[in-house]
Amino acid sequence: MSARRGARADLPAVLAQWDEWLSTATDRLMSLDERVTAVGDDLPDHARASLDVAAAFLCRKAIGTRVDAIRADPGQAVALSAQPVTDDHGAAVAADLSTAAALLGGILDRVETAVVGAESAHATLATDRTAAGADLAVAERLAGELGHYVQRCAAARARADAAGRAPGEWRALAVEAAALRIELERIDGVRRTSFERWRALPTTLEALRTREAEVRDTVESVRSKVEPVPVLAVPSVDALGAVRPVEELEAMPWPAARVAMEPFLLRVDRLGAAFDEVATRFSAVLERRNELRGLLHAFRDKAGGSGLAEDATLEPLLRAAEQELWSAPCNVDAAAELVQSYTDAVNAAIVARTPAAGSVGGFGRSRDGRDGRGGGR
Repeated sequence: MSARRGARADLPAVLAQWDEWLSTATDRLMSLDERVTAVGDDLPDHARASLDVAAAFLCRKAIGTRVDAIRADPGQAVALSAQPVTDDHGAAVAADLSTAAALLGGILDRVETAVVGAESAHATLATDRTAAGADLAVAERLAGELGHYVQRCAAARARADAAGRAPGEWRALAVEAAALRIELERIDGVRRTSFERWRALPTTLEALRTREAEVRDTVESVRSKVEPVPVLAVPSVDALGAVRPVEELEAMPWPAARVAMEPFLLRVDRLGAAFDEVATRFSAVLERRNELRGLLHAFRDKAGGSGLAEDATLEPLLRAAEQELWSAPCNVDAAAELVQSYTDAVNAAIVARTPAAGSVGGFGRSRDGRDGRGGGR
């Protein structure tokens, strides 16, 4: 008797749990019913999903009816829970209430798995169709303006028109359309940059003429001061020829305009680099002369610091190097040899004046043991 009383005491809590479960299952079922309708033919087996939803509604109603019966007759709760669950027509739904609940949960899981897969495929298809359409529209516009990939764009458009709802075809189209757009935008970027540079050519060429004059001055200055100099000619801006009007080029298809513009712009780029190379190579010879001058004076000071300022052997070498280095034009190769002779002589003279190792106060010992004053040990 006490056990029955305990079971009756727990019944409200159990019924509350069933009510909550049924509410959750009902919400889930209603949502799945709407989603199955929304995805439609995107489901692998739409008919099977629709039948599953109908069976779920039937099962949910049977479970609700049984729970209501238990609520109406608490004394028969155990027996009613264990009895077969049937529909409105008496057809068996499940062996008992718990089995019916498990059956409903299984049906909902199966339908949701199918719906989630279909929704994902639907979203991917929509994304690919949108991306392919947008990229292809841009690609077609640019292809017409640039005269590039016109046939490829036309072929892609024909496939898009025939693709229908085929996910694989739209995936491939999205990839191809994106690649076409990227390549055509790159070409368009080259076109825009080329025309911008062409419009700026008057300013660019004026700057190059100024640079040319500077380089020619540098070359003449270096030639007057040093030799031998690099065998390099100063390029001429005027050798580029006349600049075609930008309006004429803009009226041409881009492939033709590109053929006309790119060689000229490349020569302009190379001209600036050539001026820099000539200036660097000529200035390097003058810089070498200046370095030799500095080295010569450094060793002159070194000789003076060692008491060799008036050395009869070093003086002619110093004067010969100075005469070459301060002549115009200075033969840098010859000067380098003279400076080398002087620096070698200075180093040798300094070594010769250094006291012998082991000497003290000017007196050392000979190898036979006698000191420098003639005395023995």
